[in-house]
Amino acid sequence: APSIPQRVLVVDDESINRKLALKQLEKGMYNTDSADNGEEAVAKWQAAIHGGIPYDAIIMDVIMPVLDGLKATQAIRQYESEQGLQPVYIIGLSANALDQHKREAFQNGMDAYLTKPCDAQTLLAAVANKTIPGPASNTSSSPEMAGDDDLRLEAINGFSIYEYDRSSTRP
Repeated sequence: APSIPQRVLVVDDESINRKLALKQLEKGMYNTDSADNGEEAVAKWQAAIHGGIPYDAIIMDVIMPVLDGLKATQAIRQYESEQGLQPVYIIGLSANALDQHKREAFQNGMDAYLTKPCDAQTLLAAVANKTIPGPASNTSSSPEMAGDDDLRLEAINGFSIYEYDRSSTRP
């Protein structure tokens, strides 16, 4: 059986969105923590690493005050690179559904991208999907988007999850 991530950090400046995601993840048997902006997220992520209990995934709202999700993701990726750390799986979450927004999220280091509103099944599938070993038999890739070889749309249980294909750098 595939192992599932146990610790998930939910980052969203809107408390209702944060509480909803936390409740959905807790029902899915994940241990959760939350932050209400990118600066707090980076600080909690670093503290978790130094405390020996790193997060397995981060659900990161893209548009937030103080430090937005893109800049927070850049800061996390830079720190991982400098410290030689295994990259944490970061799922971007935004109301923006345009391909340019997805590309921008991936270019800034996010691994997957969900659009709001996001139901529990989609959220849980996105978090669990990072640990499906080998060729995932329960997923089907859509036809490639014109000119976007780096964007992959996976249909998991009938829901759409955009992922960045890092097959060249991540197993």
